[in-house]
Amino acid sequence: YQVHTVLKQSGGGSQVSTEALARVGAITPMSGTTFFGLNGIEAGAVLKQFAALDLPAGVEDLTTLLELPQSIVRKSIQWADLLGLVRPAGGGTWQIDPAVALILNGAA
Repeated sequence: YQVHTVLKQSGGGSQVSTEALARVGAITPMSGTTFFGLNGIEAGAVLKQFAALDLPAGVEDLTTLLELPQSIVRKSIQWADLLGLVRPAGGGTWQIDPAVALILNGAA
């Protein structure tokens, strides 16, 4: 109910402000990956570690840094892109959404 209230106050829709997402993260008694429905899913590990990097990176770079199979990293980024959790940063790199990074890093 609290999450719904915060999102409603922010105007809802697909463009929820970073401040509203930070407030949601602050009142949500769960980890960032659970908040996004990623508990126990490999994509959760990819996104959480990507958020900690705090810089744009390509699939190949993430594969090397995270020491995971490229297919898992690629599918995780594709999935996150569809959900709007990451966005293209140019030159074949991706950037995690700042609000998502705040929640995954536990700073929200």
